[in-house]
Amino acid sequence: MEYNYSDLKKKSVINVSDGKNLGKICDLVISWPDGKVTGMIVPGRKSGLFGGSELIIGFGCIDRIGDDSVLVKVGCPSENCGPCASSENGEEE
Repeated sequence: MEYNYSDLKKKSVINVSDGKNLGKICDLVISWPDGKVTGMIVPGRKSGLFGGSELIIGFGCIDRIGDDSVLVKVGCPSENCGPCASSENGEEE
């Protein structure tokens, strides 16, 4: 199945590990020079008055893409799913 960015950015990103709504997709990560989409970016926690960091989620962590939401596995302690998300400064969430 194929999705375009305008369809994806309307979907909520839900973490199936804890049920939290992480927000909506605000950008995609594309590798160079391959041109492959390797992840998606959702707004992170607000830190202070002027905004916050962004959460980068690798496409290996996507569980399902539905009509209204994207289900991801981020920070699941019971499963060995590896480092699926990081903040924009490279720290794992």
